[in-house]
Amino acid sequence: LIGDSDALVLPYRQASQSGVAAAALALGRQVIATDVGGLAEQLRDAPQAILCPPDAGALADALRRWRDRRLTPGSSPATDPMAAWTAMAAQLRAGLGAISGAS
Repeated sequence: LIGDSDALVLPYRQASQSGVAAAALALGRQVIATDVGGLAEQLRDAPQAILCPPDAGALADALRRWRDRRLTPGSSPATDPMAAWTAMAAQLRAGLGAISGAS
């Protein structure tokens, strides 16, 4: 389903993390999500993600930005799925190292 989509919308008021967001990034799909919890940490550095505050007006603005970005030729960055997974794994390792005290 994600592979057949143009974008994934995650309109949460609170969230810890999202496996579907990671899958969408790995498949090179756009992600529009509210800037809450683990979603913010997971998506803040993803060029194909748009984050917004968790309210209806901000989500509507984010969807318009996504629509406008789609209408601009060459505006969607090409995504290498293996590089996306490697970057996510490195970020996870760094986070786990930080909370465990390991370097």
